Amino acid sequence: MNSTNNTLCPLCGSSTNNTFIIGFDRVSPKKENFTYVKCKECNLVFLYPLPTDKEIKTFYDIDYGPHQYGNVDKVNDRHFSFINKFLINNYFHVQSNTTSKSRLKKYIAKKLSVFALKNLFAPYGKNRLLDVGCGNGLWLYQHLKLGWHAEGVEMNADACKKATDLGLNIYQGTIYDVPLTNKYDIITFNHVIEHVLDPLETLSQAKKLLAPNGLIVMLLPNIDSYGFKKFSNCWFPLDPPRHIIQFSPETIRHLIDKVGLNVKDIHTIPKARFMIKSRIYKKYLSNDFININDLTKRRTLIEECLKKGKKQTFESKIYKKIMIFYSYFLNKNSGEILKVTAQNNETSSNM
Repeated sequence: MNSTNNTLCPLCGSSTNNTFIIGFDRVSPKKENFTYVKCKECNLVFLYPLPTDKEIKTFYDIDYGPHQYGNVDKVNDRHFSFINKFLINNYFHVQSNTTSKSRLKKYIAKKLSVFALKNLFAPYGKNRLLDVGCGNGLWLYQHLKLGWHAEGVEMNADACKKATDLGLNIYQGTIYDVPLTNKYDIITFNHVIEHVLDPLETLSQAKKLLAPNGLIVMLLPNIDSYGFKKFSNCWFPLDPPRHIIQFSPETIRHLIDKVGLNVKDIHTIPKARFMIKSRIYKKYLSNDFININDLTKRRTLIEECLKKGKKQTFESKIYKKIMIFYSYFLNKNSGEILKVTAQNNETSSNM
């Protein structure tokens, strides 16, 4: 199948692709389906046709989860629990190198960090952090409390307001609205890169904002996961049309190579929660769901899935335990999430 000029592969520019899968919007049910194609040249999976910028803005409802207020009190309480306070004082806080007098405590805290506060960064470089698509800013706020120079960029005006209310410096817009005079030791894309039309240009712009030896860290769905192979278009992280591009370890590595960064690490993270949600959609949606043209019926079926997901039946509890065991012990190489770390190899003493 040949694509038109506005549906060239966002990674390699090829005009040749094959239909990969047909999905549906589980968040805001619509009459139409969404087709993903797979590039014949580089194997990238992407929406066909690619949406316009105007269309993308309609994909996010006013109550889109990441744009809502976060629970600041819960975050503060989390940081003051006994074990987490020990980790912060001896490893995570930017002042831990000076406040932690004991090498043993620091060593123990580093080892324990793989089990607690896993989504936070330990001090790195000059501790300058930029979160692209920061949403309500709650994750950034945690780093602000740890002494980081933490900034974000977010398109949604309401989310920007929520983030600035936390004391954060937020640029409203895209990564192109962050001044190039700024330099960061870590730039994060937490479930963001799959939402953009131009991942190559976006990462190239991020590279310009990196300090020497700086890192780009990304979390994103893994289209090569066991979950996708098992649940197909009911796989929870597929999420069309918001997820414009579906990456695999192969294609995300290709993207990083084209940008000119060094791939430091790529690994998958199992998510039992995603497997459980996917199973509900697979079990309760009819096999011909994508052939249903009645919007009311589509909405009713999706709502029923949401209700089923909230009920804690004996069956669901057993399945949850099985999936947790499977995810953490048997599914390490084909988990639902990719965690990717890329490094800027340029060196300079001026940044």
